[in-house]
Amino acid sequence: MAVNEEYKRLIAEIIKETIVTVRQHNTEQYDKSYFQKTEKLLYNYPALKESIQQKEEELKYLDESGLPATSKSVITLSSRSTNTESDRYMELKESYQRSKERTEWLIGRIDNALDTIRTDKYFFIIEEKYFKKTTNEKILEIMDLKQYNGTDIGISERTILRNKNRLIEKIVITLFGAGALEDICAEII
Repeated sequence: MAVNEEYKRLIAEIIKETIVTVRQHNTEQYDKSYFQKTEKLLYNYPALKESIQQKEEELKYLDESGLPATSKSVITLSSRSTNTESDRYMELKESYQRSKERTEWLIGRIDNALDTIRTDKYFFIIEEKYFKKTTNEKILEIMDLKQYNGTDIGISERTILRNKNRLIEKIVITLFGAGALEDICAEII
């Protein structure tokens, strides 16, 4: 009977270790996923702002010039299309408008998330790293100048990474809300 109990204890220990390992792996994957999505949004933030301007120009051009001309050398295989030119014009205009509105909505979400960290003394790291695509070495130089000008914020690449990650984690919660927290907490429990 002692051997049987030892097997049960060993199996229970293996199961417990497996559960802990799976939870750690899932939490790491989950955290990386939200973290990476946030970084991707931040890297693309300037381009998103530019795309609003582009969509406005496209809408203005469409209003002034109408539909772009199509090539006469293209052969239409299906003549069953019943869309008139005015229908296609309206569809294209609505498509541009929806795209612009979705982009404005996303920019608004990012702006709200950035507002939660904007007063942090390391916020400039986010601006430099993601919006200006500045290297860590250049950020170190900027930090050195800040310290030289009387702001003692510490200078090391580790400082950059630690504070960048801390700020990104705050942005993750703002962007992805309770869902991000619930999943993280569920993995811990």
